[in-house]
Amino acid sequence: MGYYIGEIVKLRKEFFSSFEEGDYSSAIKTGAQMLKIYKDNDDCTSLEYANDINNLAIVYDMVMMYDKAIKLYSEAAEIREKHLGEKSAALADTLGNWASSCSMKKMTNEAYNLHKRALDIRKEILSENHEDLIMSLYNMAGACEDLKRYEKAQKYYEEAKKRNIAKAEISDQEMHVLCTVFW
Repeated sequence: MGYYIGEIVKLRKEFFSSFEEGDYSSAIKTGAQMLKIYKDNDDCTSLEYANDINNLAIVYDMVMMYDKAIKLYSEAAEIREKHLGEKSAALADTLGNWASSCSMKKMTNEAYNLHKRALDIRKEILSENHEDLIMSLYNMAGACEDLKRYEKAQKYYEEAKKRNIAKAEISDQEMHVLCTVFW
């Protein structure tokens, strides 16, 4: 990145402020300004660019502009994989978001494959009861339902529920230990 990074940082703050306020129209305009700066400076392969287009894709999802979201998620995933490797949490997040957009467009096979890839990554890098892993299991169940693979969907739902219960039990145990130590 070059001298224009200051402008990107300023616009990124405006983007997040608009997003937090629910002013998605302004967030989209600000996001477009950021992308123009990246393109004008031939910097569309950096991890920073991937992060910004991923965030803009999330806004497009919020306003149901799924085609635009899918295009940006695809690009962000490619860049994140190049920079972070095939097994990164950031890549899994992008794949999961991309899959959700595909689901909304009734692109069921694509959604299934992307959710599966996100789940496989999360199974390798996260703890067995991590909330993102549990969410991936629920997403896979939904993708299987969309494909009318109901038995497979049920298995994913059951696994997600089991892990969610285990997570809650662990949290209760940790809270008990904390209370014992501090009281």
